[in-house]
Amino acid sequence: MLRALKEDFFLTLTSLKNQFWVYIGTGILIQTLVAYLVKGILSFIFRRILILSNTPAVTKDNWTLLFNHPLALLLFILYIVILIGFIYTEFAIYTIAILKTEFSLSIKKWLTIFPKKIKSLLGPQLIWVSIYLLLTIPLANLGLRSSILEHLKIPDFISGELTKTVFGKIGYSTLLLLICYLNLRLIYFLPLTILTDYNAKEALLESWKLSRGKHQWRLLSKIILTSLFISVIGTVALAVVAGTFSFIDHSGNNFPLQATFYNLLKSILFAVTLLIKCLIISHLLADIKQNKSIVQQWRAWKGVQHKQKFKHIACVILALAIGTTALKNAIALALLQDNISIKKELIAHRGDTSHGVENSIEALKAAHKAKADYSEMDVIMTKDHKLVVIHDDNLKRLSGMNKDVSKLTLDQVTKIPIHQGRFASHIPSFAEFMKTAQSLDQKIMIELKPYNQNLDIYADEFIKEFKELRLSTKHKVMSLNLTLIEKVEKKLPQLDTGYLIPLHWGTLQNHNVDFYGIEEFSYNDWIAYLAQEYNKQLYVWTINRDNLMIRYLQSPVNGIITDELNLFKVINKDIKNSPNYYQRALQLIDSEG
Repeated sequence: MLRALKEDFFLTLTSLKNQFWVYIGTGILIQTLVAYLVKGILSFIFRRILILSNTPAVTKDNWTLLFNHPLALLLFILYIVILIGFIYTEFAIYTIAILKTEFSLSIKKWLTIFPKKIKSLLGPQLIWVSIYLLLTIPLANLGLRSSILEHLKIPDFISGELTKTVFGKIGYSTLLLLICYLNLRLIYFLPLTILTDYNAKEALLESWKLSRGKHQWRLLSKIILTSLFISVIGTVALAVVAGTFSFIDHSGNNFPLQATFYNLLKSILFAVTLLIKCLIISHLLADIKQNKSIVQQWRAWKGVQHKQKFKHIACVILALAIGTTALKNAIALALLQDNISIKKELIAHRGDTSHGVENSIEALKAAHKAKADYSEMDVIMTKDHKLVVIHDDNLKRLSGMNKDVSKLTLDQVTKIPIHQGRFASHIPSFAEFMKTAQSLDQKIMIELKPYNQNLDIYADEFIKEFKELRLSTKHKVMSLNLTLIEKVEKKLPQLDTGYLIPLHWGTLQNHNVDFYGIEEFSYNDWIAYLAQEYNKQLYVWTINRDNLMIRYLQSPVNGIITDELNLFKVINKDIKNSPNYYQRALQLIDSEG
């Protein structure tokens, strides 16, 4: 085993030495295609789909509209075909670039069979391609993810809810391990579809054969060894660059120098990710080359290489790509102060759950003690049309009882004990919770959860209780249900109302609400810009990881909904105390973690 690891290590070194600039050049070329061509084409088609579907955006509530118009459906199929075509082309370029030094492969000749290759992946074979792509989503940027899919992941609000219980954590972790295993067994899929006449199903089966037995463990060791080796080199390079620029510019305020510093850091991170991907592909190709029949197939792609002509074109593209990216990074660094200057409100998600059961009086008091700007909570209507504070309609997760709040009376619900971790409490009524908040002078962000109930009755009951309690309009109210929150806005316009958006693709509509709450998965700068244009506040949820906290504290959002109150305060303080470009550049890099 040690001998095999030694051989793999030296193979990595040799590949890195011989093809370093091939890897870098190919990676920059592909990133340029993604940024300036592929994303533009896909965005154009997607906008046409939205227009034909008569909707400005796709959400969890209206995604079926995509299939109501025949032409929209055809464009959606075209969108998928182009997406698969690019993913396939991306890895084909990497594969041929790596192999062409040894086999003098011609990309021009390969392109002549490209239509046939794409056709073999469509039709009934599209099912197998889709299965493979879906299996890569939970692993974020690990393995052989395509550049166009690098930000696609399971939304945190889904994984977060799945891991709220011990059983959920075990189940979710087991599922991820299974997906990792399947990714390892199917890792030869893309190279095989590129280098052979296999259709998608045949390539999956062949990959399963190639990665069976002891070979899968050696393959795993190659991937781990390669990733560790390149990561260590990258870490050392980052440290050297950071130390050098800290020494050159003690104040950290020389913008040209610090813009160069930021660009170098970004370049190193890009190179690390790219080299790991290329070296993994190189290892896979080394394994596939053991099959002589496959080698014989790609020998047919040999052709005359127009090296000088290709090099000139490549140099122009690379120069433009590097220059444009460097300028974009410099602008991002320069504009960062504008985003930092926007006060970020701290919203305790279901209270401070590190000191009490979620949505409990204890969690509310702890959130107030932690000086949260708002304590967020959830409201459900009982069978007798009264409001209680709890997130799930079903009581099993917190009480162990398989009963629904919406099918019980107020008196029944408030007598049920609840437990979470080492904490115990009871389910408070809306009145009890808000009276406690009033006594603490704590602002509340109220989420209305109707759970298939009559929206008019729900809205009227909420407004009735709100008025009876003589609650201050400094509180905010929001809902995932747009119809419900617009009813509240119409009947109680002096109250700040908000629309919660969990999944969103497209433009942001100017709804009759005062603010938006968007899940991190769906956030982008365009949505933030539109919210500002509409003169509405924008909150993002649920931010619990260090890199995401840094990213959104440096974004133009107005507030962050989080379970990690201390993390928010520590990072926010660090950002506020970062007066120079050097520190801001490091924080931007940390946010990309």
